[in-house]
Amino acid sequence: WRGPGNCCYVVDVGELDVFLGSGSSAAKNPTGKISPGELFGELGSLYECRRTATVVARTKVRLWKLRHVDLTRVMRADAVLNRRAIFNMLREAESFQSLDEKAVSKIADACEHLNFPEGATIIAEGEEGDSMFIVKSGSVLVTQEKGRAEPSKPTPVVSGAPVPRK
Repeated sequence: WRGPGNCCYVVDVGELDVFLGSGSSAAKNPTGKISPGELFGELGSLYECRRTATVVARTKVRLWKLRHVDLTRVMRADAVLNRRAIFNMLREAESFQSLDEKAVSKIADACEHLNFPEGATIIAEGEEGDSMFIVKSGSVLVTQEKGRAEPSKPTPVVSGAPVPRK
């Protein structure tokens, strides 16, 4: 495919600014920043559509170009590896030991990978519980206050362990 969004880029060195729109409709002030190690242009490449933003080098940059065909191949391989890792992690989790492979496979298919910065609140006491989280890497602190004279002591949870319910 040789259309406008036929590739994407990975920043090796330098900083770029993102402006929404193009030409006379482009925003005057940058709406985002792209730094080394970040990917941009992937939506145009994946969906074979026109670009929705203008990216301008703020400093001298060096980019790696990734063609549409290579991006889709890498993403397919990555999806297979991630799916396999999720399945294996679920199989080892105590909460899922009694489930057969088909059930664990369905759960693995429904899993979504999320990242949280340090200090972020993932769930809050009193919220409706419509999701379950499994810590893949890093750690979280679990606290409970409601209905107690004093808050509970934070409980650390490490990689691969489901967040305990109290």
